[in-house]
Amino acid sequence: MGFLKNKNLVMLVIIVALGLIAWGFMRQNAQKEEIAFPKLQFDDPSKIVINQKEGPTVLIKEGNQWLLEEGVAKFPADPLPVDQLLSVLKDFPWQEMVSQNESKYQDFQLTDAEATRVQWFKGTASQGELFLGRSDWQRQGDYVRVPGSKAVYITKGNIISSFIGQSFKDLSFFKTDPEKITRLSWNYPAEKELFSLIKKTVKAPAATTEDKNQAPPADQTKWFFEGKGGEADLAQEVPAETIQGLLGQIALITAKDALPKAATKTYGFDAFFYQLTVEMDKENQVLTFGAQADESPAYYGENQSKANWVYLIDIPLVKDQLAKKKKDFLTPPATAPTPALPTPPLQK
Repeated sequence: MGFLKNKNLVMLVIIVALGLIAWGFMRQNAQKEEIAFPKLQFDDPSKIVINQKEGPTVLIKEGNQWLLEEGVAKFPADPLPVDQLLSVLKDFPWQEMVSQNESKYQDFQLTDAEATRVQWFKGTASQGELFLGRSDWQRQGDYVRVPGSKAVYITKGNIISSFIGQSFKDLSFFKTDPEKITRLSWNYPAEKELFSLIKKTVKAPAATTEDKNQAPPADQTKWFFEGKGGEADLAQEVPAETIQGLLGQIALITAKDALPKAATKTYGFDAFFYQLTVEMDKENQVLTFGAQADESPAYYGENQSKANWVYLIDIPLVKDQLAKKKKDFLTPPATAPTPALPTPPLQK
C-alpha cells in the first residue's frame, strides 16, 4: 500500500513538473509574440509623409515616378534616397523590444511632440505609420514605436537618416556617362565666341614588325577642334590633360537647388552668359547659364530637357570650371630652351 502511495506521489510530481514546463513554453511563446515588431502593411504606396518639427516632407508617386511636393509645386525626386526609404519600410530592420512603459516615451524622444512621424498611403487610404525617436549609438540603432502598441523597439542600424537630414529633391542639373560625350560646344554671345570640340577615334598605324609576341598598335580616342564642315580638324588636337578632367565635371553637374520656372521671369536666359551644348551618342542637351540668382550666390541654369525648372548652380562651377574658352584648349607653343650662362674661369 505504501509503495502504491509513493508511486502515485511520484506520478503527481511528474505531471506537475510537465505542466510547469508546458506552461513555461506557452508563456515564452506568448512573450515572443508580444515582443515581435508588428508587421507593417506596405503594398505599393502612392504617398509618403514625413512629419518633423521643421515641417512635412511629402513624396507622391505619379505613374512610375516619385515627386517631392512643396506647396503646389512638384519636383522630380532623387531615386537613390527614395529607394532607400522604400527598402527600409518594406523590410523594417528591428533588433528587439526595449520597453512597454508609455511614461518612458520621453526618454526615447518618442512622444507625439518629439518624434518623427512617418505615414504612408495607397490612394487616400492609410496603410501604416510609425514614430521614430532618438538614435542610440551604443546599441547602433534608433528607437521606434508603432501606433496601437505601447512597445518601444530598437532598430538594426541607424535608419533615421533615410527619413530626415537630406533632400529628396533631384538636383542633378545634368548627368551622363563621360564616355558617351562625343561633342562639346560653347557659345558666348556677348563676346561673339563660338567653338566646338569633337571626339574622334584615330586609327593606329599599320604594324611594321613581324614579331608575333609584340601586340599590334591600338586605336586611340582623341579630341580635336571642329573644322570646316563640322569635321574634326586633325591639325588642332586638344591636349588630353585639358579635356579629361573637364569631361568628368560636365558629366555630373549638381545644383544647389531647383525652382519651378515662373512665366513672368527671364532669369537672364534671354541674354545668357553662355551656353554649353553636350552631344552624346544618340542625343544632345543644351545647358544655358543666365544671370546671377537673387535667392543665393549662384547662377540660374536651364537644361533644355527639363524646361519647367530653373536650377541654382554654384558660381565657381559656372564661372571657372565650366566656362572654357578656345584659348584654354590650345597647345601652348614650344619655347626655346634658355641658353646656359658661360661658366666663369676659376680663380687662382
